[in-house]
Amino acid sequence: MCVRVCVCVCAWVCVLGRGRWGGVGVSSVRPPPSGSYASCNEQSCRDFGIGRAGAWHWLSRAGAKLPTAVPGVWEQVRAGSAVTELLYFNFSLSQNELGEAGASEMGKVLSQMERLKKINLCRRRTASGSSVGGQLLAKGLSNCIKLEEINLDSLELGDSGVQLLAMGLLTMPHLKKLNLRSNSISSRGAAQLADCLRGSTEIEDIDLCDNYIEDLGANKLADVLPNMKHLKKLNLTRNNITAAGGSKVVEALGQCPSVQEIHLSSNKTGDQTATRLAQTLPKLPCMKILNLQSNDIGVDGGVQLARGLFVCTTIEEIRWVMAWHVLT
Repeated sequence: MCVRVCVCVCAWVCVLGRGRWGGVGVSSVRPPPSGSYASCNEQSCRDFGIGRAGAWHWLSRAGAKLPTAVPGVWEQVRAGSAVTELLYFNFSLSQNELGEAGASEMGKVLSQMERLKKINLCRRRTASGSSVGGQLLAKGLSNCIKLEEINLDSLELGDSGVQLLAMGLLTMPHLKKLNLRSNSISSRGAAQLADCLRGSTEIEDIDLCDNYIEDLGANKLADVLPNMKHLKKLNLTRNNITAAGGSKVVEALGQCPSVQEIHLSSNKTGDQTATRLAQTLPKLPCMKILNLQSNDIGVDGGVQLARGLFVCTTIEEIRWVMAWHVLT
């Protein structure tokens, strides 16, 4: 029986002639023989410095039949059984640089992993800022209908990649966590994403920090938030949102009784949103963390917000106007 690969990975990863972790490449990433992953639940290669060649080699040895022959790489590997035979539930290649071609090949493999429940590819940039590989990854994920957690932090999908991913979300009824931080998502991409999240009634965590969703994207998201009764955390930090979008979002959150964290820092939501939030807080019995730093909140908004917080007895942490206030 195979144990969690994130624990036992040191048993099969070595660096030839160096005796240390640095410089993992095509010949040093050594998964077990093809077919031996039949009962694996988790595959993690976090921060191993795996590059394009290493990715192809690793995927092939792990049991993936990749159709494209790559000179200089495929001579070194032997393809195993089809990846559809694998029973991976959790898959992590975070903190690696696979390049454009590696990302494209990964997208082909992911399209066959129908049993996958968790995927973590955060901060795995594509070459020269291009998003083609990221788009193919997003398209590949559309077939992973059992996904519960998606972490594509800093993948630079752009609107085209997000559109492909959004269409896949329609077939993921059990999705609980979605991290799309720093993905160059505009208001248009956010609107498409929101439309496809309408049926994600089990979602608990949405992180869209460091994008450009603006008021249009915020308003579209607000339209679907009332469907998310299990939502616990919403992060819209640094998204160019003003009072028009911020007010609608916090009003919609009043229909999400499980909310524990609201992050709206570094926007321009102002007093209007603060006042609306003050009216919403009494409807959130689980509220713990409120982040409103750098939001142009003045005296009027501050007074109203203070009144709302007075009746919010579960609050533990408030971040507001570049200061930290921890209530116990």
